[in-house]
Amino acid sequence: MDTVPQELFLLILRHLIDSESHDRQLETGGWNHLRPAMILEAKKSPVPPAHTEYVKRIIDYITVSRRWQHALEHLFFSEMVTDNNQIPKLAQLFRPSQSHRKALVKSFRVNVVNPADEGEGEGESQEARIYRLFDEAIRVIFRALEALDQMADSASTCSSSSPGVHLRIVSILKPAPDLVRSVGIYALPIGRTTTPLLPKISSITGFACDHGASSFSVSHLAGLGMASRLDNLRVLSMCCSEDKGYDITERRKARQDYADAILSLPHSLQDATLIWDPNRVMDESQYPPSILPDDSESPIDPLNAALHDLCQRENFKKLDLKSHLVSPELFWPSSSSKPAPSMTGPDQPAAPSWPSLESIAVSIMPTTPDGKWYFTSDPGVASYDSFVGAIGSNKSGPNQRMPLTYNAFRSMPDPVTMNPFLIAMARAARCAPLLEMMKVEINDFLIPVYIQSPPDWFQRLFRVVYSSKVGELRVEVKVDGWRMEEEVEREWRETMGPEGKIVYVYSGMEGERTMFAS
Repeated sequence: MDTVPQELFLLILRHLIDSESHDRQLETGGWNHLRPAMILEAKKSPVPPAHTEYVKRIIDYITVSRRWQHALEHLFFSEMVTDNNQIPKLAQLFRPSQSHRKALVKSFRVNVVNPADEGEGEGESQEARIYRLFDEAIRVIFRALEALDQMADSASTCSSSSPGVHLRIVSILKPAPDLVRSVGIYALPIGRTTTPLLPKISSITGFACDHGASSFSVSHLAGLGMASRLDNLRVLSMCCSEDKGYDITERRKARQDYADAILSLPHSLQDATLIWDPNRVMDESQYPPSILPDDSESPIDPLNAALHDLCQRENFKKLDLKSHLVSPELFWPSSSSKPAPSMTGPDQPAAPSWPSLESIAVSIMPTTPDGKWYFTSDPGVASYDSFVGAIGSNKSGPNQRMPLTYNAFRSMPDPVTMNPFLIAMARAARCAPLLEMMKVEINDFLIPVYIQSPPDWFQRLFRVVYSSKVGELRVEVKVDGWRMEEEVEREWRETMGPEGKIVYVYSGMEGERTMFAS
């Protein structure tokens, strides 16, 4: 069989499987729903579990020849789905006689399933038990990965030309999410002493930490802690939640902890996506509390400063932040010790502070870390007093059934807070020689509860996109006639040079139209 032409070899496999849909997957190297665990299950179980009937059809043919074995194993081992209880058993699949299988693995998708019937330990609360079980599950996963590392030459797996292996924590299925939330937990941490004890893993180049509708989430601190133990990490993607039970003191401390965790990420990292789930201000007539450190006269947001430093690393190329509580420090340090560079002055060359960054995209929150708003009311719609209910005491119109704690109306950029932010963006773009795209955006539907006839499709829409390739800054808003103030435009023209263009676009129900272009 080792001498059969490849075309005939594939035809034989198609015939054995006898399925048009699997023919198509075979041609594209698919079959990602056929897992290594199913191979073991199909061998020992007379009643095949779901989706193993196809494995049963061909399992006996694996031993026909070495060529058959390698061809079929490529399909089975490319994406492995397991959980913390099963992952230690995978070592038998990569025993020395089958060490070639390690090179076939492209990703591990791991669910966390903790024992549902284990009682609480002596003097242990339900909350403490949940934390302990999750902590133990993460330790098991990393120990198993360490064992797999030791079975193969990880250095060859993670060469610069190799995609490496991706690890994804998919779902946390037990204890039940409803039970966890009933205890007041919204995001699971790992112990502060756990992260340094996790073994360093060299074969993982991609790490994702997210959750589905039937699962709860991992805290950002836990996810970043796990990522910090992956020595050759290149791509990071996290979809996590803050603990909604935090008070202001705890939120301030957590923000500093997030910053420290960002700075502990390996320097091999090239691409990071962080999706936040922050506390939101429902009544926009109120101001949120500041979550900046309160031990300084001029506090700086540590998280945005840490993200700025991350972008300064030599290997770092792409940052994507969603629902991010942003401050100007993300783009430009607020310290007066670092003046704005000039693109045109020969005596002031622009020193690149982001030497390798190619793309940065930020979906922002409407508030600032120091308790202010990036947006205010649009006087073209109604006065501020009308929006906050100072004129008249009762809600009216179509929004009278909205709860008293909800009132969303801030649609127009506020120059007091937005100007420093946009200027910081321009200065950062000036210092990123490889930058291709810089984008900041927000798009919220608004319901002003005190306005009788609010505009149709009332939105807080603000999108700023800088494209260095075309030398254009595109500003998209839903406030007709709005444009940046002169000092902000001057900074952006300094960044783009004499050939640069600023385009203002109004986006309404009828579509987009250009308001100004200069």
